[in-house]
Amino acid sequence: ANSSGGAISQPTRNPGDKILLKLPQCASQSRLPGTWGDSASRLGGGGWYGGGASYNDDGGGGGSSYIGGVNNGSTIAGNASMPNPAGGNMNGNAGNGVVKITWNGVGCSSALVPVTVTVNALPAAPTANNPAICSGQTATIAASANANWYTVPTGGASIGQAQNYTTPALNNNVTYYMEGVNGPCLSPTRTAVTVTVNALPASNAGASQVSAATCGKDMVNIGGNALAAGQTGAWTILSGPNGVVSLPTSANTQFQGLYGASYILRWSITNAATGCVGQDTMVVTFNQPNDASIAGLIGQGDVLWCGLTGTNWATSTNWYLKQPANGTYPNGYYQRMSGAAQPTISTQTFSVSQANGGICIGTNNIDLSAVSNAEDMYVGPGVTWNLTNQNVNIAQNLVNNGTIVASTGT
Repeated sequence: ANSSGGAISQPTRNPGDKILLKLPQCASQSRLPGTWGDSASRLGGGGWYGGGASYNDDGGGGGSSYIGGVNNGSTIAGNASMPNPAGGNMNGNAGNGVVKITWNGVGCSSALVPVTVTVNALPAAPTANNPAICSGQTATIAASANANWYTVPTGGASIGQAQNYTTPALNNNVTYYMEGVNGPCLSPTRTAVTVTVNALPASNAGASQVSAATCGKDMVNIGGNALAAGQTGAWTILSGPNGVVSLPTSANTQFQGLYGASYILRWSITNAATGCVGQDTMVVTFNQPNDASIAGLIGQGDVLWCGLTGTNWATSTNWYLKQPANGTYPNGYYQRMSGAAQPTISTQTFSVSQANGGICIGTNNIDLSAVSNAEDMYVGPGVTWNLTNQNVNIAQNLVNNGTIVASTGT
């Protein structure tokens, strides 16, 4: 049997036949069979297991062979050429009778191949400063070496690997943990780094001023919240043309812009100790009356009914004075009158309704409380002019597209 356990067939042999077994270098066990027994010896053949003794003067049977540690044995047919142990080549007997076992390997073991095992030192856990930021900001933590970053002191999943780690925007203190990395090796401990998040100072720019209170004006008072100890403040104009803050570092101050323009103002408070800044914004719109319904009629020096202070014709703040056009105001603008000013006998006077004039027209009713004057008077649609209490002197024309109560006058 061969080394793998397979049986080698025993062919018919003749006395005197030879069997050549070519053994590999590393065959674990081997026994060479003897020659066939002849009639004179009456003995069994050699081999691992001897053959039977002769019977009736016949030669004894050939012994069987056993070779361990050999695979892929094969039988060579008779008359095949093979090496002769005595030198040269020989032919086997015709028919079955020769077994040839060859070794096709290169030996029992391969040549030694050197293998280097590199042992890396365990890295130390990196170090880093504990940064401080303002609420809503991100922080960049600069470690002393490459690190795995965690939000827990042990276990957990890494949130990144880098020497520098940038946090998301934070609103509260957060502690991160760094683990040293050297190839596949990790530090046995983690270093804690705490990001301190400082609160922003409270800032209030005050209510926006976009109502009829700004009609015909280009200046308003603005007021932010008061400054605490260790704080500084600053007003900033974020949008709008040619605006000016009279005292930009004072909470309460004045702001001047252009008639008809709109602005966004920001009040910022800085905490000197932390550098954190709280901010708030407000809007200022300097409104103008809509004069589209009398376009082409009203001009420079003419007056337009306002009615934001009531219904009295004699109240100066109930009128707008039309200003001339210039480079800044191609169509001119309306300035709210003040003091003792009111229409005179040389003043062209116009009135439009709230529906046509917008938020800068306070009322559709005009009452006379004293003798009044006008060069021309235009009563617009939807306007009621009440003359029951006093008289009005009109030097030129009266155009009535609204309602006049008590239509007599001089």
